[in-house]
Parts: sequence; C-alpha cells; structure tokens
Amino acid sequence: MSEIHFVSVTVSAALVMSVVLTSPAHAQRAINDLRPIERAYPFQGAYLGQGYDYVTGRFLPTICVTGGDEALPTQSASANYKLLEDKETLFESMKLSAEGSYDAGAASASIKAEYAKSVTIDHVRRNVLANIESMNGGKQLIPAASKASLLINTLLANEIANDTKAGSTTAKFRAKCGDGFVAAIRHGVRYHLVFSYKLDAEEIQESLKVEASGKYGAAKAKASMERIKTKKGSAAQTEVSYLSDGGGKKELPIDAAGAIEWIKTSVNVGKDDVSPLEVVVMPYSTIPDFSEKLRSRALPSADMQYLGSHYWRIVDLLGLYTAAVNAPASYYRPFMTPQQVSDSADALRSAAFCIPEILNYCAATGKCQSDDIERWAKSEKPEYCRAAIPGGSESEEQAQRKTEVARLIFGTQYLRRVANIAAANSVSPPFSVQGLKALQPVTAAPLIAAAAANEAADKKSPFVSALIVADKADEPWDSSPYDVYLQFLVRAPLKRDWTDNKQGLKPSDEVQLIIDYCKGQDLACGSLTYPAFSQNSPNADTVKLINEAVAMYLARVKLASISNAMCDIELSHPLCLTPNQLIGYVQDGNNFRNVRNGNAGAFVALVTPQAPAKPPRKEPPPPRCGAKPSGAACPPT
Repeated sequence: MSEIHFVSVTVSAALVMSVVLTSPAHAQRAINDLRPIERAYPFQGAYLGQGYDYVTGRFLPTICVTGGDEALPTQSASANYKLLEDKETLFESMKLSAEGSYDAGAASASIKAEYAKSVTIDHVRRNVLANIESMNGGKQLIPAASKASLLINTLLANEIANDTKAGSTTAKFRAKCGDGFVAAIRHGVRYHLVFSYKLDAEEIQESLKVEASGKYGAAKAKASMERIKTKKGSAAQTEVSYLSDGGGKKELPIDAAGAIEWIKTSVNVGKDDVSPLEVVVMPYSTIPDFSEKLRSRALPSADMQYLGSHYWRIVDLLGLYTAAVNAPASYYRPFMTPQQVSDSADALRSAAFCIPEILNYCAATGKCQSDDIERWAKSEKPEYCRAAIPGGSESEEQAQRKTEVARLIFGTQYLRRVANIAAANSVSPPFSVQGLKALQPVTAAPLIAAAAANEAADKKSPFVSALIVADKADEPWDSSPYDVYLQFLVRAPLKRDWTDNKQGLKPSDEVQLIIDYCKGQDLACGSLTYPAFSQNSPNADTVKLINEAVAMYLARVKLASISNAMCDIELSHPLCLTPNQLIGYVQDGNNFRNVRNGNAGAFVALVTPQAPAKPPRKEPPPPRCGAKPSGAACPPT
C-alpha cells in the first residue's frame, strides 16, 4: 500500500478498515475458526447445512453442507436479568445479528429485529432486560451413515472447481455459502421483557451499594427488579414491553406486577408449545475435508461485527442530539452551543450513512480486509464514505464539519496519519489541519496536577479521590471510532425534567442525578443544589465543586454503564474499558473550568411565561338614537 495514496481524497477511505481493524488502541480481533455461534431462527426459515454470512448476519439460500440429521433430546430452562444500557446487549440476548439489521433488507423484516430496534434506551431511566428461555428438542446435522464426517455439497464443489477464472474460487464460495453453515436447529420458547422506570436518588444509592461490593450487571439488575417488585420510589411507575418467541398459547401480562408473577411460570413449557427458536452455526473450517484453498481465507475480523452494532449506537446517539435540537428547552447544554449541538447531529447522521456502505461492500464481495477496502475506494468511489472525508475547495467551516464525521467513522488517528503522510510528502492534507489541532487526545494531566496540589494543601478532591486517575501518556487514546463515540456521548446534552413552574426538579432530571450521585459518594456535596448550578456568576469554590460533580457523574454513571454492559458481552470488546480509562474521555481540566462553556444559561431555569391578560369586557354599543329613558324606543328612521 503506497503511502502517497492516503493523501488522495478518493483513496483516503481505503484506510478506514486498517484503522478500524488494526488501530493500536484496539488490535485486530479474529473470530474463533472453530467456535460455533448461536443465532435466532430467521422468520424465512432455516435448513440444516444452509450457508450463513458472518458479516451481514444473513442466511444464504444455498445448502452447502450435506449429511444426515438427528433429534436433539436435550431440555433446558433459564431466566436472567440484565441492565439494558446499549442496543448491543439486546441484540446479543435475542441471538440477533446487529450487523444484519442495519438496513431495510430481509433481516429487518423479522419481528424480533423490529422489536429490538423499537426499544428506546434512555440513560435517565433504569432499563432491565428479563430473558426467559425454555429449550425442548430440535435437530442437528450429523455425518451420513456411510461417511465419517460432514461433507461440502458435491454439486456445489464441482461447480466451483470447474470455474477456471483465476482467483475466483474463494470469492465464489463465499458468495454462495458465506463463512459457516447451519449445524443444528433448537426448538423452544423465549420471552424478552424490558422493564423501564426513571432514575431517582434511591436507585443511585442501590447502584452504589452493589458497586461497592464489586458486582455489576446481573447484580445491579437484580437490585432494580427488587425495587420493581416492591414498587419503591420511581419504580412504582414501571413501563413494560414484551416479545414472545414461540409459546403462543401463553397469555402475556399487562403490567409490571403481572409480568413478575408471569415470569415464575413461564419456563414451564410443554413440547407442543415450542417452535424452532435458535440456529447453531459452525465455521466451515470445522469440516475435515474442507478445501485448503478455501481454508486459507480467514473469517472476517470480529471488528466487522462490532461495526454493525456500532451503527445502532450511532443511531441512538443521533436521536439524543436531534431531540436536543428540536426541543432545546428540554435539555441542558453544559459543553456545547446550540449550533454545536446541531452540527454534531449532522455529523452523526452522515456517519450513520457511511457505516452500512462499508458493511454492504464487505457483505457483497466477502472482501473485508483493509487492502480490499483500499481497492474498492480507488475504483468504486463509495459515495457516503468519500463525502465524509474533508477535501477539495470547501471552506474552513465545511472542512471542520467533515472532520467530525470522519472522526466518528474512522477515528481521529486516521486523520492524523493522513496529515503526517501529507506533510512528509510536502502535500496539503485534504482537510483543515488547524481544525484537527483542536481535536488532540483528551488528557487527565490537568486533573492529576490539580489533585496533587489539593493533596499538598490537604484539600482532598472529591473527583480524584473517588476515581484513581491513570497517567495516559503511553496510551493511544482517541484512535478509533469507539473512542470518538465516547467523546460525543460525554459532551451530549443532558435531560432536564421539571415538576412545575416553581422550577422544581424531578428525580430524573440530570442535574438532580448529578447532585444525588455526588452526595451518594459521601463527599462534600451538601452545598450542591440547583441554585448553585443556575447562578450566573458562581464563586471559585462552587465552580470547582460543580466541575468535580459533573465529571464524576459522566465517568462513573454515563460512560461506565455502557462499558460495563460491553464487558458483560466480551472482555475484548473495544468499549470494555477500566474506570481509569473512562476518566480520559471526560473533558480535560481546561474545558472543565466552566462546565457551561461560556453559556451562562446552560443550567438556568426556564422563565415561565405569564398567562395572557384577559381582554377587557366588551360593553354593548349605545342605541343609535342616543340615550333614552328606560323602556323608551328609538323613533323609526
């Protein structure tokens, strides 16, 4: 790959996958060539031996592996609760492929996929996902009676072998059969329930107790379910949504109380009530006679699957920014001006167009490595992704906006590499270098220095005391799209929720949540009240306290919730980060000096409009002939 290529605007998209897949921050993760995966039974049906595309999450209309079949007599039942902080958790629990649900294709027509997409994840609410599963029977693919192992479909193998086009064998097999095959189909019933209620101080205290014990996901979800059962605090107003997959004879509950009772008996499902529920997919490399020529092609990087889930993450964040643009009175903007919120919404929207384009190309061709993406970028000129890269004769402002889009899709390190290569070749980079300088990696150094000064003066900092800040000098922060996503999330508008025109805050108002969380840490937050946030000229001590409280809330609540959810899925997930790492995504000390970012009205209460004055009472018009004695009539005209 020639370095000078990266300077070309039309070629710059070539580095997309090399940064996404092999950035230093998140080294390339390979899918285990021998590990089966489980997927929800598709609405269009599935067959033993059918091909499966790992990248798009779609079942292909080709029987690629032959053998016999055998019944699955095993039975199992389980029920579990999870905190729902991210769409990826929901897709994972439902055995759905997030990457197969990003567009309007066949996979999106699935009721399960539509349900997953319809669930709103609001971070000022506690969302608990209950999964109830009862498996009973099914069938699996086994070697035919006269064979020692499963075999690739003979007709298909002959067709591919007779193709004389150089280099087409692997691509043709990939197009027809994907990366794996259906090895088993399990029968059963699965129910998914999402309980949702607004956060309040009591919920925060419960979460802190669980965290103090060193437990997260399931333990916190269980604690939240206890609140729902006892109708404590805001949990008394719990909303519930359901999805039944199989078991159609069982009546669904209508409220949270009914749902809790219903869960107790839902695992007892008879064999007559089950239906095809789950498909087990095995990679072709598990077949002993699998061609060495085909075996040489590695499975798509796991990062391609992460990118499919990341699409939904971008879409959800776009919803938050768009809501703040459309209803500014319902949000605080501590870090951004109204124009910056609008520009960020535009950047998120553009990124949401490019990611499916990358996945579509990879799915259509099976070419998912960085050099494949480079050749594609040179020849096909992908419209949305190319449009996201700054370059040409655009203005400084336009270049800066495009730079934000490129960061969301490719990561900031990608842009820095383009700029460095351009400088080495005495070529102007295809975007605003000045704008890029404003996007330097976040750093905790100012906070560390401030903490040291406070400790020396025997003035312990609540923020640094609660969170041990690591020195990140050797870490490649801000290098991937996931890093940039966390930056967009941490500076996003905060939800405001008023009780009445007296400026009272509801428990789920994010300023109230910040106050409650600070007090829950047993820190010096007694003076932290809404008036402290809303005054136009707070003193230095108040500013310091607000900064520490906001920073703590963003790192320990907003970012940690998503990170913990991803760690529950997979420890190698790019969003599975330690508390020390999450600190770095909070704005640095310079930007946190005034969380209102020059916007004195960021936390100021809305002025309640006065009711319009009643119009003056209309008196009846005087008689046309003037005043007359009572009962006297006007003379005829």
